[in-house]
Amino acid sequence: MKRGLILLLLMVICLSLTACLNEPTTTTDYSTNPTNFPSTIPPTTITTTEPTTEEHVHSYGEWKVLSESTEETHGIREKECSECGDVVREELPLLEPHIKMYSYYKTTSIPRISINTEGGKAIDDRSLINPNEHKGQFNEIPVYDYINATISVSNCEGYELNNVEGKVKVRGNYTSTYPKRPIRIKFNKKQSMCGLNDGNKLKSWVLLAEYKDHSMLRNSVAAFLGNTLLSSNGIYCTDFRYVEVYINGVYNGLYVLVEQQETNKNRVNIPEALDPEDSDNEGLSEEELKNVKIGYFIEYDGYYDKEPEINQFTITYNEISRINGTRFTPSSPTSQGGFGFGWGGWGGSSRVVGFTIKSDVYYTEQNLFIKKCMQTIWNVLYDAMYRDHTNLESNPYHTMDCDGNYIVDRDITTVYEAVSKVINIESLVDMYIIQEILEDMDISWSSFFFELDMSDKGSKKLVYNAPWDFDSSLGNASGDTKRNDSFYVMNSDNPWLVIFSHQGWFFKLVNERFNEAYNKGVFLEVENMIDYYTSNFKEIYRANYQAYNTLGRKIEDRQVDDVRNFTSQEDASNYLKTWYSQRIINLKILLENESGKYD
Repeated sequence: MKRGLILLLLMVICLSLTACLNEPTTTTDYSTNPTNFPSTIPPTTITTTEPTTEEHVHSYGEWKVLSESTEETHGIREKECSECGDVVREELPLLEPHIKMYSYYKTTSIPRISINTEGGKAIDDRSLINPNEHKGQFNEIPVYDYINATISVSNCEGYELNNVEGKVKVRGNYTSTYPKRPIRIKFNKKQSMCGLNDGNKLKSWVLLAEYKDHSMLRNSVAAFLGNTLLSSNGIYCTDFRYVEVYINGVYNGLYVLVEQQETNKNRVNIPEALDPEDSDNEGLSEEELKNVKIGYFIEYDGYYDKEPEINQFTITYNEISRINGTRFTPSSPTSQGGFGFGWGGWGGSSRVVGFTIKSDVYYTEQNLFIKKCMQTIWNVLYDAMYRDHTNLESNPYHTMDCDGNYIVDRDITTVYEAVSKVINIESLVDMYIIQEILEDMDISWSSFFFELDMSDKGSKKLVYNAPWDFDSSLGNASGDTKRNDSFYVMNSDNPWLVIFSHQGWFFKLVNERFNEAYNKGVFLEVENMIDYYTSNFKEIYRANYQAYNTLGRKIEDRQVDDVRNFTSQEDASNYLKTWYSQRIINLKILLENESGKYD
């Protein structure tokens, strides 16, 4: 009896096991129920039917994207086995942020830079004036030579320096004539400076005096915008940080430490010319040394003719139209005239604005090549935007080849395509936004930089980079620059921006990027930075103005009369912030209206 019951129980168990083995195994099908999908998903099988016979080898098709990634949310993709229907689904990586907000230095303590010169000589001692060099429109500005010095950095945890050998000199153009001199530091060996440039070690650094900017914040605002917009697209902009400077034991004021505008793998990263005097290049042929397929760092510069001939050149421009409809030929006298507006005149004199090659070149062939490339790029832009290409068969677009030649390109069908072949569009858009916000007095004259990499691996596109010198911006100069309710850059004489004045595609891209930055809080963060420095550094600002009593007076005639009312840095800062915030509001409306014209 017991034996029979045991046999019956075993038969029931066997039947149950058989049923389980033959039942298909399933997991949740997220393709029909995406709400069940986990937030972090490694590549994994989502639905399977286990074979009951021999092992099955899946034959998956192509990946299909179910949802695209954003900066905050992972996208999803899947692929399916054509034999059994098995589905594999996985998470896509987050997109890199289009805008990476720059993190400025938030500290109530200021690094101290101590410079001790050889023999205790002043950096502006007359014996250091170079008799063979001059700057300024009329050669009225002296040029100072370097003097040997030791440099120390304190009150900067992790980046202290103790009597490091190098040399210093007075730098700048008109700013070098002010009592508080801007300074260039050049170490004998590469050094990190106060954490700038991610702590990378470099030889050359710059101290901006901010003498005529009573807020002492304009260059910092510009560098913040540059580091947030341009650097998000991999384009170089100087880092910045406040420092107090002592020279030979005497307090010299509050400065802004920035980077030297130069080619370097950690700055403007382009392949450089080979120095024939460098021992590492011994044995190279003349052809190799004279290679023109290199990177060029250049400045649109009214002072170009003060540089050695091998470092200067000019090109020929065509007549173009500003956004207000007035026409002009760049580098020619214009009805605007005045300092910084095409230079129609101090006393009616005409000045050509050329280019200075900031990177090293050693041979005439290299000078002529970059001149040729810039002329070709201008010709491509003018052809695309000012000539009729309705009939592409008879009037095709043009481009630049790898040898800098101006050639026909029948594959191009739109203005945008033609421009994007020779211009880095992202850098153009970002630089325009920065310049249009800031309204810099010198936009048509100098301190406007590009890079062009013509090496074999280079982009062969002109990149707008390295924004620089904004102490006359943001309402600090009289005339049109004080206004903040109209387009400024597009009514200037800078041909490398004005030529895009009537391009709908351009303004749509600008408006989109501006709104992206606006919604990201970039422009509001500038106001926060202004407030932070103004409220936290009151005593430091006060010490600077005790050393240099400039409050309540104009440093130069072209400054706004408002500066006469400033009795503190806070007054100047409030003026700056008010002007800037209104400029953002006005520019948002201007860009929306202008881009809307082309809908």
